Amino acid sequence: MEMAVENSLDGDPTDKVYINGSEYTLEMLTKKYFRFWNEVTHLKIQRLRVQNASILTVDQSESFHEAIHSQLIGDNWKSMKTLTGMEVMCNGCSKCQKLIEIVEEYGPIGIETIKKIENPVHFKKLIVTDG
Repeated sequence: MEMAVENSLDGDPTDKVYINGSEYTLEMLTKKYFRFWNEVTHLKIQRLRVQNASILTVDQSESFHEAIHSQLIGDNWKSMKTLTGMEVMCNGCSKCQKLIEIVEEYGPIGIETIKKIENPVHFKKLIVTDG
């Protein structure tokens, strides 16, 4: 699943998000679609790439991050293979940390988050920031 957030001049929660080329509003995604995809269709996300999340406000970013974990991925976190682009919304929370240990591709990841990794991890692709 490819997610790209589109810029909004006023920062409203009506910011457009494109998922695999289809347009949604941030509010509709977090309040309806994520839960529907997880609980009704039993969609198991394997690859999640978030782009342009840095344009979200702090509140939007926090709620979007939480919705991705609790509503979109939910209990299906073990099916994840790729997680990229979450670094601007998260600084290594326990949920993202858990995913780091099972995914094949992750990043960007900062030094502080790397220090939190307790068990050896082998990636096919790891994107590391310089900060």
